Amino acid sequence: MRTFFQSSSMASMRERFQKDGAQDFKDVLKAYKPMGVQGMKDKSQTLIQGGLVCFDGTKETFFHKDEGTGAHADFGKALASLSL
Repeated sequence: MRTFFQSSSMASMRERFQKDGAQDFKDVLKAYKPMGVQGMKDKSQTLIQGGLVCFDGTKETFFHKDEGTGAHADFGKALASLSL
C-alpha cells in the first residue's frame, strides 16, 4: 500500500477522473482478473511498479519510472523522443 499513497498516485488518479471519469480504467476492469494476493506467499510482488524506456537504436531517448500506482509516463513525450 505504500506506493498507492504516493502523491504522484493521487495526482494521476485525480487527473484521470477529471479528464473523462477514468474511462480507460473502467474499460480495462472489464477483463481484469485478480492475481490472488491472498494466496501469495511473497507479498513483495504487490509492490512492483512499471516504467517506460524508449531507444533509438542503442541510444536511450526517454526514461520514466512510475513513482506510484497510476503515475504512468506521458506517452506523447515518449513518442516525441522518437520523433514520432
